[in-house]
Amino acid sequence: MIFAGYCMGNMLHCVMDEQAKKLTHLNIAFGIVKNDVISVDGIEEGLVHIRRLREQNPGLNIILSLGGGEESQKFLFGEATRTRQGIDKLAASAMKIVKEYNLDGIDCDWEYSCSNSGDPAKKQQHLVLMRTFRNLLDEYGSARGKKCWLTYAAQCTEIYIQNVALKELVGVADFINLMCYDYRWESPITGFHSNTYTPQRDDDPTSIVWAIEKYTAAGVPIEDLVIGAAFYSHRYDGVTGGGDGYGKPYSGAYIYGPSYTSIHNEYEKNSKFTKHWDDTAKEPWLFDGESFITYDDADAMYHKAELVKKEGLGGMMYWEHSSDSTGTLFNAIYDNLMI
Repeated sequence: MIFAGYCMGNMLHCVMDEQAKKLTHLNIAFGIVKNDVISVDGIEEGLVHIRRLREQNPGLNIILSLGGGEESQKFLFGEATRTRQGIDKLAASAMKIVKEYNLDGIDCDWEYSCSNSGDPAKKQQHLVLMRTFRNLLDEYGSARGKKCWLTYAAQCTEIYIQNVALKELVGVADFINLMCYDYRWESPITGFHSNTYTPQRDDDPTSIVWAIEKYTAAGVPIEDLVIGAAFYSHRYDGVTGGGDGYGKPYSGAYIYGPSYTSIHNEYEKNSKFTKHWDDTAKEPWLFDGESFITYDDADAMYHKAELVKKEGLGGMMYWEHSSDSTGTLFNAIYDNLMI
């Protein structure tokens, strides 16, 4: 069973020793594209913690995650990988970092560029890049006598599924980190952003079970899917219509809401907010009459872990480690998935 976390490289100090012992994979975010090669200059100071994490758990697979924000991904799966020469140059630069820091593989956080373009050429670029990484990682893994991993992060959207070579990538990637969050992006009404099951209270079917059905129908084996959980929230402001706030229009901002740390320490203790639970979707939310906050809590993690075990999925991952300093969500995943 896979229990993987993403952590920003400059926040690796937040991964406690006991947590390192419980993870199977840790994705360090991000190696970004700079002058057509991969750079970790922006997170270099945090990488000193790799040695500590290795000492705590020699079996932990520590992986370099490539991509980051939309601008970096525009180059990663655009200009920098447009030619065979560019792909080889970029892949070689990533492998140099993997070897320098004694890492265990590469994760491509590939969300934006070609997934939203419908450009067949970019679809092919991604496939060729992944195959190049696979060959290089297998060669390196054989030389060092330890497997090297290749994974990629994937959106739970129809357009992503249409514009990625999912069938061809089976067997190239070891597993897919399915981004089971950021649902209902900028929808006209409030709703959940990381629900396990499809809610009955609106017409949007998006959920983890929905995504699993779409990916398996596209040819991905269910055991290759590692479902994601969110250590952060989304917040709708200026909600109107009263009631519990669900499925209501809003006139204010739709933003990344507070981290789970803030939710646990502040928002859930704030008497202005009422906590609600949807027993169909298996997801909570907070509402104070104006702001609607959708997020994962420990109970939501329980239902996600139960789904993984029931359906034979590959495991669970989460984004992002430093957003839960309480350890509540981390422990809920581990206790329900790995014990």
